[in-house]
Amino acid sequence: MQPTHEHACGKTAGLTVSRRFSPEPRAAAMARRLVRLACVAIGVDAEVLELLVSEAVSNSVVHAGTDCVVTCVEWEPGRIRVEVLDYSPELPAQQDSGAESEHGRGLLLINELAHHHVEERANGKVLCFTPKEVV
Repeated sequence: MQPTHEHACGKTAGLTVSRRFSPEPRAAAMARRLVRLACVAIGVDAEVLELLVSEAVSNSVVHAGTDCVVTCVEWEPGRIRVEVLDYSPELPAQQDSGAESEHGRGLLLINELAHHHVEERANGKVLCFTPKEVV
């Protein structure tokens, strides 16, 4: 598949796959599948990236309410970056969630498990992330 937007996070070294998702509950599961397939093709572990893309796409569905585009990029051999673009100008913000709350932890997980940044666009924003190295 060809990307549907320019790469927000820089260089590519190999595989690039991209897909647009409608703002519906099954979008997160479909995005996890896309990430898993990209990771298998590159030969890297998908577990953390599947969790993070699920959180990012769920946030997009709930808070942006727009289509989102998930792009997986092999940015250097054996390293994958995920980009989640949505069409809302609202930037993600960490929510205070109580111990019993089922919501509000997506950005916390992304902060803990990935190197990331958000880039504003004229038509929305892109969240880019790569998993942190496990020592």
